[in-house]
Amino acid sequence: MISLRRAAYVAVLVLVFLPITATTLTAPQAALGEAAPRKRSQSQADSATRGRQVSDAATRARRVSNFATHAGRVTDVAHARRVSDATRARRVSDSAALARRMLAKLKVARALSIRGYSRKRFQSAKGQHKTRCSTREKVLARDGRKVRRNASCHPVKGSWYSPYDGKVLKSEKYVDVDHVVPLSYAWRSGAKRWSAAKRRAFATDLRRPELITVSHSANIAKGGQGPQSWRPQRRAHWCRYATSWITVKHHYRLFVTRAERTALLNMLRTC
Repeated sequence: MISLRRAAYVAVLVLVFLPITATTLTAPQAALGEAAPRKRSQSQADSATRGRQVSDAATRARRVSNFATHAGRVTDVAHARRVSDATRARRVSDSAALARRMLAKLKVARALSIRGYSRKRFQSAKGQHKTRCSTREKVLARDGRKVRRNASCHPVKGSWYSPYDGKVLKSEKYVDVDHVVPLSYAWRSGAKRWSAAKRRAFATDLRRPELITVSHSANIAKGGQGPQSWRPQRRAHWCRYATSWITVKHHYRLFVTRAERTALLNMLRTC
């Protein structure tokens, strides 16, 4: 009888504690099962955060690289400009020094009489030395920008810069071809004694800086005057004007007056 009671007691205990044990054993497993997705979700978030950080770092690095490249380019451009400016200044200085040496070699004398002067004395005889393009048309084509000429070689479109006064001329009608050393001035500086062929060569010389395009108004203002009585309106052109004048006179062995020589030296000081 006692054994039966013990057996029943044990059976009751088993029935009471077995669900509790099963629940206790199952709960951690369930907790683990729920925690695993949560851990994976957190891992994915951390991975995404690290990805964003890497991407942001790459973007910053790219921006720094681009800025460094841009800064390098700016530095290179600035350096190139400094070198270019220094080279240009050295060339101007050398040109001015050469002009002074050439001027020192020119004979100083009083101007000759204008008697007998005529532009025709510097022109080709009628019917001789004909070419497709005139000297004027060649100079306009040489000095202009985007010049378009017709079948007769005459410019019908283009733009020209006048260094005497800084004007940009959009029509050939407002452009003149100037003799840096005016023909009448050359006549009084020694051309009066030249042969007709040499005077023609002087008037059409495209190799020396004797022929340039200028505005009609500047050419009229200059006329046949020399540097002692007329200078370009733009002071920035004085150096180039003086060196051109001296180069032409030196090549053709034309003499200078004392006043002319002083004026040229003064303009060379602006170089």
